[in-house]
Amino acid sequence: MSPFYLWMKKKPNSLAELKGIKMRTGGLYDRLMRNFGMIPVTMNSPEVFTALERGVVEGFGWPPTGVVKLGWAKHIGYVIDLPFFEWSNMYGVMNLDKWNSLGAGTQQKIMASIVAFEPKMVAHYRAMNDEEWKALDAAGVERVTFSEAENKEYLDAAYNLEWAQLEKKIGAAEVEKLRALNGN
Repeated sequence: MSPFYLWMKKKPNSLAELKGIKMRTGGLYDRLMRNFGMIPVTMNSPEVFTALERGVVEGFGWPPTGVVKLGWAKHIGYVIDLPFFEWSNMYGVMNLDKWNSLGAGTQQKIMASIVAFEPKMVAHYRAMNDEEWKALDAAGVERVTFSEAENKEYLDAAYNLEWAQLEKKIGAAEVEKLRALNGN
């Protein structure tokens, strides 16, 4: 999958300028938005165009995919070019009892197909994102960042807020194991 960004009508020059901006959310970005004083407004994606048009929201969280095609680029001029939650690929879920009932050879084939599939999907999404960025550039969407310290604060918040939430659900020891697997 593509990484996520925050898109908006007005150019933010600092993290402080995010305060008070009403942003469309689907829940994924709520903690990050609230952390910087933004106002998350939960709505389904088909409502975003009209919400932008009518001033119900002043921006949204979304990957680059579809921003131009959905017409949203007509109503925004800026994107915070600090991608977060990058490359959260698809996964398969299988009932453990069913998995255990499969022979070792079948399990190995399933795992091998998943391992072979993932790099292809990463390459697919990277190519798709490159095309999307060309369309966004042509639509006049300006990429913005902040100072080095604020960029770090922004990205740290995106991840640390989610780790803290997960820690509440599963405990510090389990989060520590997950962070180690994730390279954090």
